[in-house]
Amino acid sequence: MRSIVFGGLTAWGVLAFHLPQMWLMFFLLFPKTGPGTWRDAVFNALIFAAWGLIHSILARDFSHRIMAKLVGEDFVKLLYVSIAGLTQCALIFLWRPLEGVFWQADGVWRGVLIAAFLAAAGAVWVTSILLDYMEALGVRAVIRRWKRQEVPPPVLSMKGPYAHCRHPVYFFTLFFLWIGPVMNATRLEFALLGTIYVLAGMRLEDRDTAIILGEEYREYQKHVPILIPRLKPWRREKGDPAARV
Repeated sequence: MRSIVFGGLTAWGVLAFHLPQMWLMFFLLFPKTGPGTWRDAVFNALIFAAWGLIHSILARDFSHRIMAKLVGEDFVKLLYVSIAGLTQCALIFLWRPLEGVFWQADGVWRGVLIAAFLAAAGAVWVTSILLDYMEALGVRAVIRRWKRQEVPPPVLSMKGPYAHCRHPVYFFTLFFLWIGPVMNATRLEFALLGTIYVLAGMRLEDRDTAIILGEEYREYQKHVPILIPRLKPWRREKGDPAARV
């Protein structure tokens, strides 16, 4: 019975994590053009701000404590992933198409830009799950509870692109927002607002991570850029007991 419950929660985590991202890919790759005016653009900005506010509130410690009281500590991340996915779907569904096309590639260039867009989307996905796929899905804590494992202390990992920049997810997200065969007013507004949200969220996440990991992360900050990757990966000296790669 426990294995069935665990399997169901894992399946829900996969759907809640991946389906909204797939819909967002479709939304950006094939953005609609409509008769929308500045009033519709203001409406889009307001619902985007509401979506961003919800995410920011859910990421705060007081929200974590409230969700833990409601569903239990082990299910907080899964609840967060679920709410994040559902609100993202609502944002896309409510987004009003605007009038105007800035560029539209055809022929070979269309294929090239589609390939670049898919590559950026893939990079966002890989860097999101690289450190711990089950954690990204929100079911890592559920697994620990099922197996009666202790919660390990947070550690700094510099796997792959994380040795080049501190936030590769945000780096590739910017490409994901701006690259594509079509850039119309509908997508341009989403890209602009998304860029503002990414840059603000990156700063907040960087600050919070430094508080959690302390001096180890501050040393990481000194050597690894926040967004623009360094060419050579940074590694701590092998004899350093604080190094975790």
